[in-house]
Amino acid sequence: MNDIHDDAPLSSAEQEAVEWLSRLREGGGRYQAAFEEWYSAHPANADAFDRVLETYQASGRPAAAAAQSRRRRYWGVAIAAVAAVFVCFAYLGVAKKPFSSTENRAFAAATRTGEIKTVALVDGTKVTLDTQSAIRANFNTAARQIHLLRGRAHFEVAAEPRPFIVSTDGGSVTTGGAVLDVGYLEGSTQVGLLRGSADVTPLGRKGTPLRMVPGTRLVAARDGSIGWQRRFAASDMRWTTGMLSFEATPVAAVVTAANRYSAARIVLADPSIGKLRFTGTIEAKNTLGLARMLAAMFNLRLDMTDPQRLTLSR
Repeated sequence: MNDIHDDAPLSSAEQEAVEWLSRLREGGGRYQAAFEEWYSAHPANADAFDRVLETYQASGRPAAAAAQSRRRRYWGVAIAAVAAVFVCFAYLGVAKKPFSSTENRAFAAATRTGEIKTVALVDGTKVTLDTQSAIRANFNTAARQIHLLRGRAHFEVAAEPRPFIVSTDGGSVTTGGAVLDVGYLEGSTQVGLLRGSADVTPLGRKGTPLRMVPGTRLVAARDGSIGWQRRFAASDMRWTTGMLSFEATPVAAVVTAANRYSAARIVLADPSIGKLRFTGTIEAKNTLGLARMLAAMFNLRLDMTDPQRLTLSR
C-alpha cells in the first residue's frame, strides 16, 4: 500500500480526492459523471483516490495525524465519507451499461484477514476476493485489465469482444469470457479454469501462450517452471463460501492455507507431520477446529497454551 506520511502536505490531487468523497456523500449520483471525468483525466487523480481507499481498507481509519494539522482535517472528511467510497465504486463497478469510447474505468478492492467478499465490475463480471487479497482494475476501449496484487480471486467473466486480462507479478491469463480462479501466493501464479477457455503467459515466457481447457489447473512457479496439477472442479471453489476442501493434501499445505484466514496460527513442531495426507472439508476461519481435527486424526498432541499459536507435535 502506498502510505502517505502524516507530516507531508497534501498534494492538490489528494485534496481533490477527499473533496470528491465529500461531494459524493452529499449528492450521491448527482456528481457521478463529473467525478468519473476527474478520476480519468490524469493518473495522479486516480492514484490519489486509490490511496484514500487503500488507507481505509488497510486500517479501517485514516492515517494518524497531529491534532492541529490540516492533514487530520482532510482525512476526517475521508472517513466521514467512507460510505461514498462504496457508492462511488458501486457506480463504477456494479452498473452494467454500454462502454463509451471516451471512458476509462478504474477500480480497486481488497480484503482483510478472514474476509471474503464479492464485487461486480462495470462489464458485468463478478469477482470474489479471498482473504488477504487485493486487485486493481483498469477498463478501456481496448481491454479489461485486472492486476492481482496478492492473494486469490474467483472470476465469473462476462463475455464480450474486449479481452479480459488478469495479471500478477508472475504472468498473466487472458480470456474473452470464462469462470476461473487466479491466485498469486508465495511467488507462484495459480490458474484454475472451470468454464470457457483461457491463455496463460508466464513471466518471461516467449512464444505461444499456454491454452487452458475447462477442468484444468496450472501453476507457474517463480523460477519460470510450469506445472499442471490435478483437475479443477467446482469443489475447488468452495473457498468462496468460506469452506476449504482438500483431497490427499499434505498437512503442511492444509495448515498454510488455513493460517491465512485467522490471527491464530497452527504450528507443526515436527516437520514430518507436514507430510501426512489430509482429506476433508473445513470451515476456513475455524483454525482451532482444524487443529483439533488433525490432532484426533493423526494421534497428535495439541498445545493450546498460547491461543494464538496452536502447536501440533508427536
